[in-house]
Amino acid sequence: FIKLSSHYNHYKNNINIILEELLTMPVPYSASSYHLFLINRLSEYKTLLENLSKADTDPVRATISFNNYISVVTALTSSFTLIQNYFALENITFTNNEPGYVITSRYTK
Repeated sequence: FIKLSSHYNHYKNNINIILEELLTMPVPYSASSYHLFLINRLSEYKTLLENLSKADTDPVRATISFNNYISVVTALTSSFTLIQNYFALENITFTNNEPGYVITSRYTK
């Protein structure tokens, strides 16, 4: 179980970095709702991972989170799809050196 817990911690640390960047980047008003939806879904996923990583001390919370896993991941995927669609509708493209490239090319395609 310790190995699994450290695996979750690795993801949580990466999510924290991404969230910090999302919270500080400038966003056009027309994209703000999609951006906020992505931040909220990513935060929800982080909370889920935190709960799962505490299964040894709070098995009930971990079980509840485990049961919510599919719906949380589905909502997170939807948030990436929405922002990806926004970029497509606005004809916004990214080169492979720009951070937005990852969203438009990998997450939901």
